[in-house]
Amino acid sequence: MTVADLTKGPETRAQIAMLERALEVHPRVRLGQFPTPILPLDRLSEHLGGPRVWIKREDRAGSVPGGGAPRTLEFLLAEALRIGACCVVTHGAARTAHLRQTEAASAQLGLDCHVAPTAAEATALTARLRAEGAQPYLIPEGGSNALGALGYVACAAELSKQAQDSGIRFDALIHPTQSGGRQAGLLVGLCSTGSEIDLQGISVRAHRDTQTDRIHGLATATADLLGAGVVIPRRALRLHPAPPALASHKAGQLLTRLEGLTLDPEASGPALAGLIAQSRAGRFDGLSDILFLPTGGHPAQTGGPPPFDMPEAQA
Repeated sequence: MTVADLTKGPETRAQIAMLERALEVHPRVRLGQFPTPILPLDRLSEHLGGPRVWIKREDRAGSVPGGGAPRTLEFLLAEALRIGACCVVTHGAARTAHLRQTEAASAQLGLDCHVAPTAAEATALTARLRAEGAQPYLIPEGGSNALGALGYVACAAELSKQAQDSGIRFDALIHPTQSGGRQAGLLVGLCSTGSEIDLQGISVRAHRDTQTDRIHGLATATADLLGAGVVIPRRALRLHPAPPALASHKAGQLLTRLEGLTLDPEASGPALAGLIAQSRAGRFDGLSDILFLPTGGHPAQTGGPPPFDMPEAQA
């Protein structure tokens, strides 16, 4: 995709408004503190010697650590309430941001929350609850289906509006890709607003080819659900493999040392390492502003000396 200009004027503002109206068709419960702020990382930018790097503080979105998870849950739990569900069932690895936020949001809405380790076990649990007379609502891992991805369509509208209001030109947006809903929703939202921003996912889980197929299918389904008439070209989907674990660890240490911020090590750390690697390879040369959108998940907990004193934090 070509370099974007999210400040290109009335046409984009009208497209943002149209996207927001399309989202209003779908029931939504307000769970997150939005919009999350976009702040500069000037010391990191100076260290890298490339374009100015900004961060969208998704860690400020929820009532418990977990960041952007409320974006998907606002639509998924609204649907659970609409069908009269008494509980929700979801699955994923223990202590993930998605599970913490789902449990917290369900409690806020008076819904019981059941958690299973795998998709198959979640499906079986849902069937058993129904057989017992309950009305469960099944949420996929990460909330990554077309309905959940609407949360990141809304995120795309939000950051596009922030760019318009502030006059910031973002040339690229870098983010972690896990179960795929974040990238699918952002892609649909940015295409719907006419943006050509270079959206790049850093795949921290599945193989890139597998993820590309999954995300494109999910983006297409999300666009169909949105009903805005936008077509998602496969070439618009850019996905890179995550750097090695050591590089991700050093990237997280570097951000702590320079900016006083900590990242979750499973997703946001690798995504930042990918951003750093691309900057050092000269792939951002000639660009002005790069936006980093982390998950906002629970930051790394490290023992030993404070991260500011770690000499190896020289990513």
